[in-house]
Amino acid sequence: DSGSGKSHLLGRIKRRLNDRACFAYIGPWPDSQFIWRHVLRQTVDSLMAVPEGQSESQLIRWLKGLEFFIREGFAKRLLGERRVFVRDMQASFPTAYQGRDFFSAIYALLDPELSMIAADWLRGEDLDDEDLQLIKVKRSIDSENAAQKTMSNLGWLANSTTQPMVLCFDNLDNVPDMPNGESGVKAMFNVNTVIRNEGLKNFLVIISLITSKWKSVEQQVEKANRDRVDQWLTLPRIPLDQATSLWASRLRPLHAEAVPTPVSPIAPLAKAWLEHKNPGGRVIPRVALMLAEQLIREFKQT
Repeated sequence: DSGSGKSHLLGRIKRRLNDRACFAYIGPWPDSQFIWRHVLRQTVDSLMAVPEGQSESQLIRWLKGLEFFIREGFAKRLLGERRVFVRDMQASFPTAYQGRDFFSAIYALLDPELSMIAADWLRGEDLDDEDLQLIKVKRSIDSENAAQKTMSNLGWLANSTTQPMVLCFDNLDNVPDMPNGESGVKAMFNVNTVIRNEGLKNFLVIISLITSKWKSVEQQVEKANRDRVDQWLTLPRIPLDQATSLWASRLRPLHAEAVPTPVSPIAPLAKAWLEHKNPGGRVIPRVALMLAEQLIREFKQT
């Protein structure tokens, strides 16, 4: 349900596995007709970010983990040999979509003077001719098919020596409907199915939805797409003991400054207020935090 901690959980997964995977956050899209271009753009934006505690972006760190860059002496030779790199990559991945352009852009990512232009190309920006010539590509990614195939390229390029790519779809409550009136959420499940059907094993897709939203669109999502989901997880309401622990964690920094130190870890609050408001013994985390905020505000005023 709303406020149960979906986005918080995604954040915890990202922090815990920060050094073991590349994370891409896919938020709501403006037009469900262009879902693949949105997914590609958001993925590249996330991968270009430098994770906390790291000195390089996720994308650069990921590229350096590819087999081609860990061969002894190979990376050094590639720095001045774009053609050698592109030819070698095309030979290894002959079915790559627009392989020459794609691998030229990948090569340009490793050049600090060209990396932003190359990233813009991967994002699907409409580059001018001068920028296209700088990174040695013929045309921009200008269609849904091109965006989908570019995502596929990223998946096929990855292998067991690289970190997996985690695509996190979140805050999907207000995505626009498709032109035929069906929910835009259906388009996102299509993305997951394509990734599965193409055998892109280095992707993990996490879809976060409010229960009520899912119930309203479930029948619009084809059974074949629902069957492509490996695991379903429901975040339940939490017991009141956990809610008081949540209060205590938020109050701990203030208690550390207080003289004398409060006897109760949730002072000036009391568990009795939680029990009064939630006779069933369970509460949504955000509701528990809102109650604490309301009580403390009333204390200050009265």
